[in-house]
Amino acid sequence: MTVAHPASTTALRSAHFAEDAPVLRARLLADAGVRALRLARTWHADRPPIFADDVWQLGWAQTRRNVPPATLVVDFRRIIDPVQRLTAKEFLYARLNERVTGIKRNLPVQVVRQELNFLLALFSYLDREQGGIRLLAVTQEVLDAYRVWCQRGGHGDGRPIQPAAVANYIAVTIRLALCGGFLTHDRLEVVPWRGRTPYVVAGVVEATENATPRIPEDVLAGLLRWSLFYVEVAGTDVLAAAAEIAAMEDGQPMPFPSLESLQRWISGRRSAGRGIPAVSGPATSTDGALAVDGLRVNRPLVARMAGLTYGHCLDRGTGRALLEAAVEELGLELGGLDTAVSVDPSTGRPWRGPITPTDLVLERRMLQAACYVVCAYLSGMRDSEVQELRRGCHEVGRSGDGLIERHKLRGRTFKGHGAQGREATWVVIDPVGRAVEVLEAMHQHDHLFTSPGTWVYPKTSAGDGLVIRGARLGPSAVRQLNDFRDHINSTQSRDGVLAIPLHDGRPWHLATAQFRRTLAWHIANQPFGAVAGMLQYQHVSVATFEGYVGESAAGFRREVEAERRLAALDDLVEDYWDYVAGMPSTGAGAPKRNALFAHAKAGLVDGGAVVDDGRVRAMLKHSARTLYPGVLNDCFFDRDAALCLRSSGQGGDEPLAPLCQPDRCGNSVITAGHVPNWEGAMGDVRVHLSRKNLSQNQRTALRSKLDEMEAAVRPLRTP
Repeated sequence: MTVAHPASTTALRSAHFAEDAPVLRARLLADAGVRALRLARTWHADRPPIFADDVWQLGWAQTRRNVPPATLVVDFRRIIDPVQRLTAKEFLYARLNERVTGIKRNLPVQVVRQELNFLLALFSYLDREQGGIRLLAVTQEVLDAYRVWCQRGGHGDGRPIQPAAVANYIAVTIRLALCGGFLTHDRLEVVPWRGRTPYVVAGVVEATENATPRIPEDVLAGLLRWSLFYVEVAGTDVLAAAAEIAAMEDGQPMPFPSLESLQRWISGRRSAGRGIPAVSGPATSTDGALAVDGLRVNRPLVARMAGLTYGHCLDRGTGRALLEAAVEELGLELGGLDTAVSVDPSTGRPWRGPITPTDLVLERRMLQAACYVVCAYLSGMRDSEVQELRRGCHEVGRSGDGLIERHKLRGRTFKGHGAQGREATWVVIDPVGRAVEVLEAMHQHDHLFTSPGTWVYPKTSAGDGLVIRGARLGPSAVRQLNDFRDHINSTQSRDGVLAIPLHDGRPWHLATAQFRRTLAWHIANQPFGAVAGMLQYQHVSVATFEGYVGESAAGFRREVEAERRLAALDDLVEDYWDYVAGMPSTGAGAPKRNALFAHAKAGLVDGGAVVDDGRVRAMLKHSARTLYPGVLNDCFFDRDAALCLRSSGQGGDEPLAPLCQPDRCGNSVITAGHVPNWEGAMGDVRVHLSRKNLSQNQRTALRSKLDEMEAAVRPLRTP
């Protein structure tokens, strides 16, 4: 990637770090025995890395199972020039281990390789565009040209990149300058961009919303419906089929040729009125009479079911003759296992055809993907937290009053807590607990989200259940989730209607981070629709909030609050345009709301630029913090004016919705958008008034309430 400088020919040493200085100083795993040996085998390292190594194996300090192993291998051999190589080592060592003035925290091991890539882009630019100059010769003019080079995609395939990506490339120059005191032979002498932040330099516009996309409502409805079905119904069949196949291996097989065993097995099929197990597909040249009408005998399965030591005895001689005679007499049976396929309650038909061992390999992957969806979406856990779940993490208890069952997951959270993370507890709802039970029954690994990989059968009864040889799921979780989407659409779609619909004409690409973001949005907004009909988000929110210690070790409560503010801001912008259009509002808080919008309108007009949603959002962003949209009104919350807090006799920083008095409270604003809900409420009052068994006092109170409600919305009705 870089070119060699003729003057740099001798081996160089750092003046700041010894050759044997441990790269992962104070970062080795606490249980450095068994775990370190396992990681050493994974990354082919017999010891933790030292400064002199040209390849740093950082897996010794990493416990997160969703981190791709390749990202933990930092290879300096990519840098030809010795000065640049030593500079890169010193820079990254300092970022990992030293306190650098101006840098808030040390570099996490999982992003060291990415930091090196940003540095290599700078070295490449200096070699290719600046004649191979050293960092010492770099001026601000050179850095300005580097920014333009990055914007044009000079570091990659030549296509322009977005400002946020440019900021990442130029940010490394700022950190490189701050680490100058740890660099021996070359360093930046200039203060890059005179202290301005990389985001300002790159022209990044401040984001008002989480960049992770939410899963569309209709896509999520189909995905969640089939994920829950797999966990609660289909999973039972998949696990039963796996257990049946595993049980075939428990007995001692008969010695060759095992023909007596084959005859007994055929007699058993005859007595049960069963055919010979078969799979669908075209016949091969060796099938002959063992293939009929698009089905062919599943000889490996027959061999296992009959307890044959050598399955190839079915390909010739007496074994072949016995099998051909059985096919002619009994016929072929697709699948052939004893495990029955459950009925889908929505259709009244089996959810799939008979399960074969080949089908089982795929269905186990799909079941694991379904469990991931249920665990990730209904708990609010991050991908790293989901993939860290271990056998025995699920606990069931009772609430303090002994009435409500509580499902808890115990695991680790990592964000903000280093490579080893910290212990955390999530209170979840019942389907999540069931998904964990399914995963525990699926295999014997300690970590529940271990990739199914290659599966084998235990040879003796000591092997309890199906044994799986597989690696961590890691980043392949994304592929597995999208495979699940495609599998459901290919097997469960009916009458041309996809089980998981398209979005903008194409399948929605699922990513692990989308589940947490989407759940936070749904809890904050609690919309109507298919998903809302499947879940009570108040129940989910209570569970997810209750499980975190204090202010939430994993930060989910804060994310829900951020989504609430975004939703409130959207409503505020819509209300602003209604105000500008002259649409009225009522409620004791209306004058306060109108004064806010009048002030915002004056500021926007004075600005001289075109007034669009973006400018309105920026002007009203702060006010959205105290806006709580509701069914009958919007609450511009002010603690001193809140009737709900007075009625409860307690303080607080949020309104108490059950105690809201929308036609009386000084924080309440009623707009035309609320009128249909008021009309519905007034209709309920009229129904009560029509009853003949009401007392006079009750009738008077209801009429008074109806008059108050009419007065509240009369100015808002369209003439």
